[in-house]
Amino acid sequence: MRIEISAFVRPNRRTILLRCADCVDARFSAAVLAVYGRVDLVPVEAVLEGSAEVKRVQSAIAAIGGEGRDS
Repeated sequence: MRIEISAFVRPNRRTILLRCADCVDARFSAAVLAVYGRVDLVPVEAVLEGSAEVKRVQSAIAAIGGEGRDS
């Protein structure tokens, strides 16, 4: 599974970055949580919603990124 990140460069231009879901680290997790607040708010492609793999990656992001911990 890959995680797709859209980086908006300037109006009408964006870059797509792909990251292997097994390469989730603390910096990436913190960045995702800073944007979305909670992993269940991160967009997931419809065909993958509810899959065990998505839940595994969401759990990893939450655990590594510190979701649910007091700041």
